[in-house]
Amino acid sequence: MKVLLTGAGGFIGSQVARQLVESGDHVVAMLRPGESTARLDDILGSLEVRTLDLADTAAVTAMVADTRPEACVHPAWNAEPGKYLHSRENLRLVEATHRLAEALADHGCRRLVGVGTNAEYDTSYGYLSERTPTAPTYLYSACKLGLSHSLAQLGLLTGMQVAWARLFYL
Repeated sequence: MKVLLTGAGGFIGSQVARQLVESGDHVVAMLRPGESTARLDDILGSLEVRTLDLADTAAVTAMVADTRPEACVHPAWNAEPGKYLHSRENLRLVEATHRLAEALADHGCRRLVGVGTNAEYDTSYGYLSERTPTAPTYLYSACKLGLSHSLAQLGLLTGMQVAWARLFYL
């Protein structure tokens, strides 16, 4: 299967890349301009690397049209320690993700897996669980939760299967 992987050079993305390569998938690894490939050095030769900014709608749409992925795993996000929870960059990434998802749907992608966060859940319970109601307390987690809902609706409109993985404390 041809899989587009955003944030391929990141902590999560590099592990997903490794698993996809080991499974025999054709991985189109999307990296930000200037992003290090150090986490991918051992599998770099097995990846089709594309370097572009997720916010560059025209470039992303052209890349999706060119590569025609059957599936997309989208862990790319800003996670700069001490800044990401309140950063307005989260709003830019919501918009960029919507544009990516539209391009994917328009070019025949069948599946999209978005990566969320345990911070989408209500922490007032004193514990985190998949059964805890959602109640984000940061711009980061509010953006992720809203994105999970809007992508699910886009999936219903376009027939693209959408899944949302809320990762807990890596």
